[in-house]
Amino acid sequence: MSATASTSAQPAQQLQQSHEDQALGLFARSALDLFDMWPALRLAISHGWGGDGGQGKTHLAEDVVDLFYSTATSGQGGEGSASASGSSSTHEGGIPIPPMDEIEQTLLYVIGNEFDVDLEDGSEHTVARDLVNLWRECLQRVRAGEEGIAKEGPLAEKFRIAAEKARVQDGQQRFEAQRQGGDEDEGETSSEGEYETEDDEDEEMGAIEREAPPPRERQEPVVDEDGFELVQTKKKGGRR
Repeated sequence: MSATASTSAQPAQQLQQSHEDQALGLFARSALDLFDMWPALRLAISHGWGGDGGQGKTHLAEDVVDLFYSTATSGQGGEGSASASGSSSTHEGGIPIPPMDEIEQTLLYVIGNEFDVDLEDGSEHTVARDLVNLWRECLQRVRAGEEGIAKEGPLAEKFRIAAEKARVQDGQQRFEAQRQGGDEDEGETSSEGEYETEDDEDEEMGAIEREAPPPRERQEPVVDEDGFELVQTKKKGGRR
């Protein structure tokens, strides 16, 4: 083999990705969709518990993806081999899967660290199970060499559709909260400005009544013996 042939073959080998590397991008995108569906995480982000919620979610995805990738590429043995934490990883259909308790611990740690939230609803079990199923689907599709492998699988598509709905709902809730906050500010300004309440009107009427002069006492007509009404002169000053 000539030197030219040897050097031209070398870049091709470097460009060839492993199945795990190819599956990683599919898995990472769908994992973000899964997190957008997670009610506990959505609540934490909507309340601003993590400051920049997008950054916290990115850190969560990075740690989870790294856990699955390191397990798949660490050369761990067959069924029930021990991981670094002492838990046993599984190989379902030849696909290395991180231990469930390790996935859950990663979720709990990042959620607590990024958003200062202690989960008590047990939702990390469901999310960990979905992550395992998602990783299995992505890696199986890559290994099978399916046509259009860059496209998502059925489970990834399901997560994407649900995540899009969740993002729309969250956006509508943020819009409503901002609109209601604007209405409250406008109402406060109006009460102090041109708009008057019923209480304000009652106070003004009371002030007018207090300032009005008392009604003058009406004098009865004086009639003489022939029945004619006598004209009375108005009194000026006090009594004489």
